[in-house]
Amino acid sequence: MSIALPVFNGENYLADALESLLSQSYADFELIICDNGSDDRTREISELYMRRDDRVRYLAGETNRGAAWNYNRGLEAASGRYFKWASHDDLCAPTYLERCVEVLDRAPESVVLAYPKTVLIDEAGRFLRGYEDGLDLRDEQPHRRLRSLIRNLVMSNAVFGLIRKDALEKTRRHGSYISADYILLAELALLGQFWEIPEPLFLRRDHSLMSRRANRTRAELSEWFETGAGGNRRSEFLRLFAEYLNALNRAPLTPIDRMRAFSTLLPWTRRFHRSMLRELLRFEKTPSLLPLPADPRPALETVSVLAAARDAVWAVAPDFTPQVRIRVDPTLAIETDRSGLNTVLVNLVSNAVRYGRGPITIAAEFGDDEFTLVVEDEGRGVSRQFIPHLFEPFSRSSESEHSSAGLGLGLAVAALSAREADGVLSYEPRDSGARFQLVLPRTPREDRPRRPSRAPLQAAQTDLLSLSVAV
Repeated sequence: MSIALPVFNGENYLADALESLLSQSYADFELIICDNGSDDRTREISELYMRRDDRVRYLAGETNRGAAWNYNRGLEAASGRYFKWASHDDLCAPTYLERCVEVLDRAPESVVLAYPKTVLIDEAGRFLRGYEDGLDLRDEQPHRRLRSLIRNLVMSNAVFGLIRKDALEKTRRHGSYISADYILLAELALLGQFWEIPEPLFLRRDHSLMSRRANRTRAELSEWFETGAGGNRRSEFLRLFAEYLNALNRAPLTPIDRMRAFSTLLPWTRRFHRSMLRELLRFEKTPSLLPLPADPRPALETVSVLAAARDAVWAVAPDFTPQVRIRVDPTLAIETDRSGLNTVLVNLVSNAVRYGRGPITIAAEFGDDEFTLVVEDEGRGVSRQFIPHLFEPFSRSSESEHSSAGLGLGLAVAALSAREADGVLSYEPRDSGARFQLVLPRTPREDRPRRPSRAPLQAAQTDLLSLSVAV
């Protein structure tokens, strides 16, 4: 067995991760530390463990070439029949490898990946809560495995499971674009089954330096995956859609299975078609692709509040999902401008993630005449002297950013979207944390245009299917 541990400036948690791997009850493995040009104590720590244990190899890097290159370098250096990626900041329970090896040794070759249940821990290693990955993909039909994967995949913990190396080598490895681990898992799911071990043996650390939290913008994330990519104009959802299509085209499927697999992308396309359209308009600079309505006010449609909240959290901070509590009746729906509601939610969630502290709570309900949506966090809140200017866009100095957590353009945009929907976005001071409240009229004004519910969506999906494949 081979374990590859890619790392860049991981001195805070690296020793703990190495201890958890080297103390496994299953001991027959090589551990390859892939250093991506760290300038902290990563090399010192790695060489110390290499001297202590002859199972450890250390691959130094002169410069940071991006996470994707470093992940793939570990696979290329591996010699074992089974392969595992290990994160420098996570931990494995002592029987992690033993149980995974036991499963793959006894399972048929059609099982390509085994992974245990996940628990979340904090910076100090204290237990936070359990996490359900939902990726026990035992169906014999590839399209059904893919459907379950796309529906349930959020944190990609299974990518750190134990994988048959020959199956992994049939994929395109780890891509150098945002959310490439989703595509890697999709390609593996098309090749074979995933078996979940019903024991909580993977300890995922929830901390502020996780990739999605430390790299807030799309440019920063692109740079994290591939050095030098941050300055390029990159899509996320269009690229993911195109890569899903590429994965389906190259998978070893029968024609009927391939058609069934393509159909599994329709729910994903419906969920993210607006994000893809926005990216398409930005790249092509052709606003005529999406004509504005004759009425300058946004058109209305019936929106599931629960779905809107989930989409906002997924778009802004998928790694933060375990710390978000969505307390919304699944049947609750409001007639409103979907993009306006999404703008408010995305900016409030982004504000809570950046300046607050978990848990974050999203709640919504109908009153007699009003719809109310609340986003709360447990951070330090906003200093009282800044509250009157909270929704005004301005450039912050480092001092004002420290004192006025949550101020800036994002909240101004959210407040503007609320006003366009005839609503009000407000901030309520608390002893600890921040509480933002959106109030919209329960019944929209009669002069607001209504959006047809199906035809434009179908047209948008057709355009995306024809335009996105070349991305």
